[in-house]
Amino acid sequence: MAHKFLASEISISTDKAVCFARTIQTKDLNNPELRFESVGALASKLAERERIRQELILFQRNFPKNKNGAVLDGR
Repeated sequence: MAHKFLASEISISTDKAVCFARTIQTKDLNNPELRFESVGALASKLAERERIRQELILFQRNFPKNKNGAVLDGR
């Protein structure tokens, strides 16, 4: 989600972050740019917002149910 903000250069808002969080797909996790320091820094700031964390928790809870299993790393 933080990567989407940085890639699109749009202004950051909680509402837009919640929309991004709702559209995260498993394939999005393969992007090597997710490990950039700038993405991690923004992810930390976004995670301070309760509404954003709640949306991400839904994704995280359902992630292990995918047919390939799950190995989670970082944010």
